[in-house]
Amino acid sequence: AGKIDLNALTSGRNDWVRCKQFAFGEDVRGTTMQESREIRDQLKDAVTRSTVRIDEKYVKAVEFPDKCNLMFSTNDPTNFHMDDEDRRFFVYNSRAMPESQEFYQRIDTWAKSYGPAHLHRYFLDMDLGDFNPMGRPPVTETKRMVMAMNRSWVDDWALQLKENPEVVLVGSFGRPLFWTFSFNELFALYSACRSDDKVLRPMFDRALLAADIHRCVLPCKVRGGTQVIYFPRGVPEE
Repeated sequence: AGKIDLNALTSGRNDWVRCKQFAFGEDVRGTTMQESREIRDQLKDAVTRSTVRIDEKYVKAVEFPDKCNLMFSTNDPTNFHMDDEDRRFFVYNSRAMPESQEFYQRIDTWAKSYGPAHLHRYFLDMDLGDFNPMGRPPVTETKRMVMAMNRSWVDDWALQLKENPEVVLVGSFGRPLFWTFSFNELFALYSACRSDDKVLRPMFDRALLAADIHRCVLPCKVRGGTQVIYFPRGVPEE
């Protein structure tokens, strides 16, 4: 077992995973958006890979089976960037309250004596017959909260448009709705709702794609040029 930090995850050498079955990180966070993306990408790979390439200094790079399990703790849910389709991470919110000093003294004594051996025996004997290592981790309310906190305004708006198009569109237009909307119409609608969010058109396009809003495969000719046509309310049957 061992601990990992920001440098270990972003160095690319992977020497922290050598001969490890368990690694723990405490408040591992990126200081820049680029570092946060690097951490996210490294963790995605670390959770699903079966082998890992270790590139230690002054030693020829070698490939080992990856047997390392990962656990992270943090008081800031925005430390980990998860999208709405995440299938790798289980998120648990501990509501444990501080215990007495005597409690922690017993834990310390237990940990420095027979405790680890008993814990090891406990996990060896644990019945894991109903566990599916290839299945998705359970989705908790805390995980939903983390995913929501990591969404930008435009991502959140596009998701609301996907899930509740009648509410989003009726509340904005205040009149009977059409089935089709051009990219410019949806972009203008978002800009009017979020006038303080100066989102760029490419970012808005990516948000609609990520939310899986129904759209025509090919751009169509409309007044003012050629645009992508969207069906926020779903594709009509007729």
